[in-house]
Amino acid sequence: MYIHYIILGSSYKTGRRITLDIVYKDKKGEKIVKDTVKFLNKKCIFNSISTHVLPSKSDSFEAIKEYDKFFSNVTLINNKEEFAKLINKDRYLDGYDVSKYILTKVPCTHLKLEKLVYFCYADYLLNNNKKLFNDKILAYQKGPIIKSVYKKYDNNLEDDEKVYSKEQDYLPIRSRLLASEDGPRKVMSINKTLERYETLTENELVLLINKENTPWSKVKERGLYKSINDNIIKKYHCNEVLEF
Repeated sequence: MYIHYIILGSSYKTGRRITLDIVYKDKKGEKIVKDTVKFLNKKCIFNSISTHVLPSKSDSFEAIKEYDKFFSNVTLINNKEEFAKLINKDRYLDGYDVSKYILTKVPCTHLKLEKLVYFCYADYLLNNNKKLFNDKILAYQKGPIIKSVYKKYDNNLEDDEKVYSKEQDYLPIRSRLLASEDGPRKVMSINKTLERYETLTENELVLLINKENTPWSKVKERGLYKSINDNIIKKYHCNEVLEF
């Protein structure tokens, strides 16, 4: 009889449920389990991981899938290092992750979407002194753009007739954000920013951002298509905030 110690995780970034399957019969196997759990506790976030212990006459994970349909759509990962790497990808967001969440709440043109993602980033940075996501923010002619969002939406800021709306279900995208580092705080911050800016048109958002002494205007003085860094945002974002 074999014992399957199954470590199950969700890789929101790749859209898969993933697992390590440690199969053993004796005390030596129990030590491998302890060492693996210790490694994962040290190397990766553990909030999206669960463990299951199942006996089986076979050492194959396919036998577990046949025995319990709960595991039928799980991808087996061959080593703990790769498993930790996949789990850790969920720790960090990019701008596209945030844009997908916004589109579950607010229909947007590409231009409006870029501006809302930017405001979400700037507000979170000022309030928490941390990055919301790891993308570069660049100064384009109509204001800041986020690299991963710009790439995804066909590099077209002028097509204001095209409105992007709900692309995926709300819950999986929200779960992706919540699984990131400080996820609940990030979701709360994004929601608060959207409450303030979601009813503005893309042109109204552009006018806010293109005023004097905003981060975009300061970078534009040196020429377009340059990075808007965090220090500039911290110093000048206050000049583009919508006042009530």
